[in-house]
Amino acid sequence: MQINHIIAAFLLLSLTAVSAMAQEEATPPNPEKDQAAKEQADAMPASDVYWLPILNLGGKVGTDRNIGEIELMVPLTQLENEMWFFDFRGRIDDDDSSEFNVGFGLRTALDENFVLGAYGFFDFLESSNDNNFTQATIGVELMTGP
Repeated sequence: MQINHIIAAFLLLSLTAVSAMAQEEATPPNPEKDQAAKEQADAMPASDVYWLPILNLGGKVGTDRNIGEIELMVPLTQLENEMWFFDFRGRIDDDDSSEFNVGFGLRTALDENFVLGAYGFFDFLESSNDNNFTQATIGVELMTGP
């Protein structure tokens, strides 16, 4: 996998997300369409969706190095207290360094204060010295609420 293809894919995804957000903001309000969408959403069972996908795009500009980052978490299946998810994270910079992490996980709410999870990830790092590192990770997590 060449770094140029990775950078191109990352930029295309970033531009698509930014374009979609800009188009959504630029769309004039349409009360009839908004009401139809609300009625359609109200007709769907509320219990089907508990968690929405999360997309974070970021970047850091500096005098020595510029960095672009993406984080994407997508629920695959979900019940009221359980969610299987896909997670992707990536980072590229202008110093020929890149890092990508892809994984799957399961999180279960034990009660209102505790969430138990398990996950598996594959990580890839290409350093600015052209060294490549890969690793696989499995783990468990316990998260607490307020």
